Amino acid sequence: MGFQSLDVWRVPEVRGRLDWYFRVAVNEMPAKYLVCRRVEAPPDFREMGEDELWRLHEKLSESFHKLLEQVKKGSLELAELPAFRDSFLSVKVELVKRMVRHCNFCRWNCRVDRSNPTKLGTCQLDTTSRVSTYFHHRGEELPIRAPREAEQYSSHHATCAASSASTHTQ
Repeated sequence: MGFQSLDVWRVPEVRGRLDWYFRVAVNEMPAKYLVCRRVEAPPDFREMGEDELWRLHEKLSESFHKLLEQVKKGSLELAELPAFRDSFLSVKVELVKRMVRHCNFCRWNCRVDRSNPTKLGTCQLDTTSRVSTYFHHRGEELPIRAPREAEQYSSHHATCAASSASTHTQ
């Protein structure tokens, strides 16, 4: 049985909510990181201060969303566009490199410099941490259900009490 023939895809609500995921998984649509690479960033962005870099991120985000809409509508083939060396994706990577110097990735917001291998924050993450899961989290109980983002770090230290099962919701 292939991915496309799983019973879950016949459930209209599931298919509706996960349509983009499904279309990427079956190679009908490109992954969003590939769209990010088609949005050009200025070559000097690495020299910008962090606040200026966040403003650039916001500006490039608008271009990204316009491009993504064209791809979704089928009015533009991603293969027709060049992938830039300095792209929106590059800006995102640069922001993460800077954020790791004053870590605020989890709710502890300890602001430790994780680029220094002898410094670990409350959660004990270092620079080799990887996000293993990222999803919209709606909560389990109807009265407290609210859209949130959740991420789970694959190298998250078991002694961190930020939340159960090493998952952080924001």
